[in-house]
Amino acid sequence: MFRVQAKENSVSTNNGVEIGTFNRGEMIQINCDQGEIWDINANNRISACNALGITGNRLEIPGKPQVYNAGALVLSIDNGVTFFPVGFQINFMVLEEQTTVKLYCWDINSEDNGGWITVQVNQN
Repeated sequence: MFRVQAKENSVSTNNGVEIGTFNRGEMIQINCDQGEIWDINANNRISACNALGITGNRLEIPGKPQVYNAGALVLSIDNGVTFFPVGFQINFMVLEEQTTVKLYCWDINSEDNGGWITVQVNQN
């Protein structure tokens, strides 16, 4: 189990939670509870959301090519250069040797965030 903090592990801090280093061909599954929430400041008000983020509040982050819901749980396999949405569950196969996977909260300003989402990681 890993705890992804909305503040400490925001994309804006580039400090994701490292969940492991995996090799080519390994299947990884990441799960989290739909009932777990964290708080982010969206449109100048604190908003509680789960791993899907705030529906309808698409957030562009300068320097990042993706756009996701504010507060969404995301992962990166290249140390925060590109991101993929996790939501409540994601399954994926690792394509390269020694791939380090990190999890983040999709947000632009970590200072007004709080709470965490707990994730479970299974490797097949």
